[in-house]
Order: sequence, then structure tokens, then C-alpha cells
Amino acid sequence: VARFTTPDIVGYDKRCLPDEGSWLQLRASLQEKQAAFQDESFGPNDGSLYGGTEADLSDKAAAGQKATFKVELWQRIWEMDHAKQGGPLVKNGASAHDIEQGQLGDCYFVSALAALAESPAFMARLLPGAQTINPEGIYAVRFWQDGEWRVVVVDDQLPCRKPNRLFFAAARNGDFWVSLVEKAYAKLCGSYYAIKSGSQPDAFLALTGLTMPQTIKLRSYRPDPEDKKELYRLMRECASTGGLLGCASKGKWEKGIAPLHAYTVLGLREVETVDGEMLKMVHIRNPWGAGIEWKGKFSDGDSAWDSVHEAVREDMNAKKAKDGTWWMTLDDFCEHFFCAYFGWHYGETCSLYQVATEQGESGLRPSITVQIRTAGPVRAYIQGPTKRAVPKQAQGQLPVLEVTSKHSKEGKGAQKTKCRTRSKADMVFHAGPGDSVDLNIRLESPGRVYVTLVCPPDSAVLANHGNEMVFLSSYRPSLPEPAEPQPKPEEPEEPEEPEAESPDFQALKSIVQRQGAADWLMGPTRRK
Repeated sequence: VARFTTPDIVGYDKRCLPDEGSWLQLRASLQEKQAAFQDESFGPNDGSLYGGTEADLSDKAAAGQKATFKVELWQRIWEMDHAKQGGPLVKNGASAHDIEQGQLGDCYFVSALAALAESPAFMARLLPGAQTINPEGIYAVRFWQDGEWRVVVVDDQLPCRKPNRLFFAAARNGDFWVSLVEKAYAKLCGSYYAIKSGSQPDAFLALTGLTMPQTIKLRSYRPDPEDKKELYRLMRECASTGGLLGCASKGKWEKGIAPLHAYTVLGLREVETVDGEMLKMVHIRNPWGAGIEWKGKFSDGDSAWDSVHEAVREDMNAKKAKDGTWWMTLDDFCEHFFCAYFGWHYGETCSLYQVATEQGESGLRPSITVQIRTAGPVRAYIQGPTKRAVPKQAQGQLPVLEVTSKHSKEGKGAQKTKCRTRSKADMVFHAGPGDSVDLNIRLESPGRVYVTLVCPPDSAVLANHGNEMVFLSSYRPSLPEPAEPQPKPEEPEEPEEPEAESPDFQALKSIVQRQGAADWLMGPTRRK
């Protein structure tokens, strides 16, 4: 298998373990020594909070440029009053309603995590194995980033604003998995500060490894009722196939909706009023949790609920509570939010391809060709290394990405488009039988490129890495079943071998995945 010739400017080898078996071996070693894990690469210090070397941070502080997180201390899980040694890391199943954002501007990530928490299958992929609160203080989280699954191991020293009070994201029910996932993502990207602000669809992909990001701006959907019906149809389709949904607000406060803030879409429902009117409703959650909520029509305690049958209200859990969730009509959703976010999980209807490639010193350019046999959409999501994860001193190495597409239609000639960007390109083609789509990638300087591609399931896909061509083959691994927590063994066990169909991918030539639908649907409410 060919390997990259261009450097890993992020330095993933210093932030991640090579495979899932490595962290099990590390924990077994700690058990044998009866020692606690000390993560030297992401310890309880300013480097983990802000990124950079001590000299960099000292210079920034002297110049008044250093951001300030008022972290008083770092505590291990077992040092906190409500910790229960040996208990499951996730108690009684994960729920979106347990998650609260902390003092970090990562609403995009926390709201995406809340959407993920409603799926046991996705949670099992994120947190490998049946992890428990352990005296070794070692935990593993799995993310998809830059063309591979990244296994990130962290210790359980968490930033606190005062004893037993976590500073960043937390779970209201006393679970610690939320804080550990956020810490692992911060480590993957270099620091807590590095994960401030971002894209919720990108977070969907990082957390699941198999959702195609999409953003729809809502302004154009506001005037026409038929356009709103089409939006609702798309949202239902995404939810029904196991996808994830979210939204983002405008740049000002509107009836309790915070500005420039990401929210989770928990559910969709069509409701018949006592007068026979059919309403399309959207269930929203603020990642802040308790407190600030929608104050318009159908908000908690609003008189509009009197038009809905009592049994339906009870089923929708429509009661006045400061839990950060509410129902609103589709009309109000389109009017008061800026955009809707989708993490599409295509299941049986399409194939998902994830390809890592590069343009080396030779200048040979990579390309991808898709031959269509059955009519359907072709979506390509193309990006370089994740910018937030690239150290500041290496960000000048991020090249400009240029993608030229050629859509050849059977008997109708070809259409060409060109996209030039420093971040990512998102392209959609409506292809028919006999069509082909060619994606030619050029970088201004040597570097790596990562492609997520969705197309009809019987398509033929050819990846040309510049010096060799590979027809991509596909297989369909099932999502892992959630594991039952196991009691901590009295004696250290031999580390388990990784599963044969591990989700790790080879650089340059990723094996194609055609995923099956997750075993959950978007419902009106999950926990009362």
C-alpha cells in the first residue's frame, strides 16, 4: 500500500495512538503497576488550555493577547464528590438532555454531541469498549479526522472553576463522558482554545465518521409554503435514515434565541389541532441546557398549546420546564433561525467513499472519476488538513485547494465548474445513467487532500493518486452494538485484539464504506 510522501503537518502521531489495541495495552500496564495515567502530551497546564509553547504563551500574556479561562484547578474524576469508582462511564444510556455547554465557545461541538447522544449505535463507535470510571484514569475516544479514525487517549484531570465544579462541558446527571469527549477533541486539535467556534456539520462527521455534511440557509425558504414543505421533507428524510440535524441562529437576539449560536434538532412532528389544522413542528434544544429558551408561539406555557389535544401535548412532553428544549412551528423555525444543518446518513440508498490522497513534490495531481449506472446525486466534500488542528507555526503550509469538476452527461456534452478555496469544497451533481463525474484536484504546494464522496450504490469509482490508479471497492460494516459495562477485573486482563473489521483506514487508499442505517429514528422526545 502506498504511503504519504508529504509531511503530517498536524502531528497526529503525537496526539493519537496507532490503533485501538494500544490503549487497552496501556491500561493493562497501568493496572499491573497500580499507577494512574499522566498524559504528558496534554497535561493540566496552559499549553492544553491555549496551545503553543510556554515561551509563546508568556509572550502573548505580556502583550495582553492571551485569552483567559478562569480555571482554578484540575481535578481527577475520583477526587470529585459525586464520582463513583468502578461505575459505567455512561450511566443509564446517553441522552441529549444530559449535556450542558461550559465556558467555552464550542456550541457547534456540544450541540452535535447532543444529537449523537440519541443514537446508541453512534455512541458505541465514539466510545470504544465498555469503559468504566477507573482508578487508572485513562479513557479512549474515537474521532474521524483527516481521512482516518483517530484514537485519542486522555487522562481524567479535568479543568474546574472551583472544587468539584467543571469549567467546560459537563453532564447534568453527574456523568463524565461529556467532559472526556470534549477534552479528547481538544487534544486532537491541539488545545481547548483551538475548538472554539466551528461548523456543526463538520462536528457530525468528526463524531460519526459517516455522515455527509450539508448546510441549508433558511432565508430563501421563508416566503413560499411549498419550499417549507420541501425543507421539512428533507429534514424528515435525514432523520428517518439515521442522520443528525441541527441549526444555527442569526446575529441578534430573537424571542429568546441567542445570537450566532448552534442548537440541536431533537425531533420533528406533524400535529393536528382541535380545529383540524395540521402543523409541522420542530423540537429544538439549546446546548446551554436549563434557562434560555424560545419565547414565541408554542413556547413552554404558551396559550397556543390549548389548540392541541391534551394527549398529544403529553406525548410531546409539552410542559413548562427550564430544560433548554422547546417545540416551534416550521414557519417560526425558518423565520428565526439562519440555517439548518444536516449530517446525512445515506444507508441503503447510496455508497459512501472516504479517500485520502496527496499532491507530492513531483506535482502529479490526484483525481477521482465516478461512472454512474443508476440515476442519483453525487456529492463530493473535499478538504485539506483540518485547520483548527494545525499548529500555528505550520498554518502557513496550508496550500490553496483548487478543484475542477467535469460532469459528462450521456449524449449531452459536459459541464465544467471550478472551486478555489483554503478550507473545503462541497459539490453536488445530479447524474443520470451513463454519466461520469471527474474531480481534478490541484494544490499550490505539496500537501494532503481528504475526500468524502456519496454516489448511487452501483457506481464505479476510480481514484488516481497521481502515480497510480485504484478502483475503489466497498464493503458494508455494521455499526457496533452498544457494549454492556463490565465490572473491573481483580487481576489485569490480557489486552483485547482489535476487531477484524476495525474502522481504521489506510492513508492514500481508504477502503470504501457503504453504511447501513442506524437503528434509531428521530422522535418527538426522548426523556421526560
